[in-house]
Amino acid sequence: MRHAAACTVIASVLALVAACAPLPMRPIAFASGDASITDRHALPRPSTTGFAPANATAERRAATLDRIWQTIDDYYFDPTFERIDVEALKARSATELAAVRNDAEFYRVLKRNVAAMHDSHTQVLTPRQAEDDRTQQATQIGIVFDIVDGRVVIIDVVPDFPADEQGVRRGMVVDAIDGKPLDEAFLAKAGTVASDALDDDGADARSAEPESIRRRDRQRRAVRAMLRNEDEAPRAHRLTLRRADDTPMEVEVLARTGAVPTVESFELLPSGIGLLRLSRFDHAILPRLDRDIERARVESRALIIDLRDNPGGEVNVFRQLVDHFIDRPVALGHLTARFWGRPVTLTLDGVPIAKPYLKPIAVLIDRYTGSAAELTAHALVELRDAIAVGDPTCGCVVGIQREFVLPDGGALRVAEASFRSPHDRRMESDPLVPAVTAEPTLAEARAGEDVVLEAAERALLKVPLPTANAP
Repeated sequence: MRHAAACTVIASVLALVAACAPLPMRPIAFASGDASITDRHALPRPSTTGFAPANATAERRAATLDRIWQTIDDYYFDPTFERIDVEALKARSATELAAVRNDAEFYRVLKRNVAAMHDSHTQVLTPRQAEDDRTQQATQIGIVFDIVDGRVVIIDVVPDFPADEQGVRRGMVVDAIDGKPLDEAFLAKAGTVASDALDDDGADARSAEPESIRRRDRQRRAVRAMLRNEDEAPRAHRLTLRRADDTPMEVEVLARTGAVPTVESFELLPSGIGLLRLSRFDHAILPRLDRDIERARVESRALIIDLRDNPGGEVNVFRQLVDHFIDRPVALGHLTARFWGRPVTLTLDGVPIAKPYLKPIAVLIDRYTGSAAELTAHALVELRDAIAVGDPTCGCVVGIQREFVLPDGGALRVAEASFRSPHDRRMESDPLVPAVTAEPTLAEARAGEDVVLEAAERALLKVPLPTANAP
């Protein structure tokens, strides 16, 4: 495998950092859809009436909290914690812990205070959440929505999930969820209040962005919060919808847990531009990915790489992907981790393949483009002048490679590495802003038009083709 030596060095550095773990560790070995790893239904949800044996006494709960903070002290990529007052968080969490009456409240205290580290990856997961994440399971009704012209519009439907089975289709307007109108008054309030329960302290992490972007993001989070089941139990939601012809439709959909598929596909658009879609960076897609990029090199005049709604995944997939688009050895980025308590920086080296793709590229991005997908977008923009089209990215670029196991089987994840772009730009909390934005009108969204894809296609058709890179 390419990069084997470099990967070994990185793994060794991170492993040495882990020499004296305050909590036991397990690898995050993602196995898409492999529910056989553990029967998730045998994993208890946090009780609202009492405590699991591992959390039964105040002493055990306090010991777990102490070990969480010790693990963060030992492993967090930045030993100075930048602007975070960790000592204040420790004191606050200890005070709140004394008042918890059950596991649900216990986890709420852990989640809230660890989330106050304010990076995108450091978090506490319940036993079931950790298992679902490792097996790429999700409990959802299966819709993707956006805010368009002051309305909540469904822009995609996950195949074979409940919403799809109930006839919900892209382009429908959501007028209400569980009887709560998603009207102008709701969105106006949501746009000014950080209502996402996962936003620690109601903080707005994107304070450097234009207010219009932050307002739309807060509105999205407010709608998502209405569909989230905090107790992890599948729950029915009643959707009041309007079809594209404005006729009403009401459905009740029961959230269901199922494997979220990894999508990797290629098609040649009528314009001669190739479209490569990637929903997650999973090593299982690598053989198909290599074949599809070679097909694009031969058949397409330019290439669009769709990284929207892609939360990232394995760093080695990012490296192998970008190797297809460079013509000389080059730094793809820089990784910093702690080695015996001191930060060490390594270069992520790019090694070009024999016949790289050197024609024009566009990258589609949005608020959910994060981690390895965000690394890819930055690298292609900085190294290949790729045209970024869409919305600003997540700003979620730190690294984890394991999780620390809590006494009841839950998990602590700690950002153990930070990344900088090829041009040495910090990416965590600093989203990539697209060169081209494209906002659909309500009519376009309801017609199912993908205006971001169309904008990328138009931009690429204006770029002259290179004389090199003939098939």
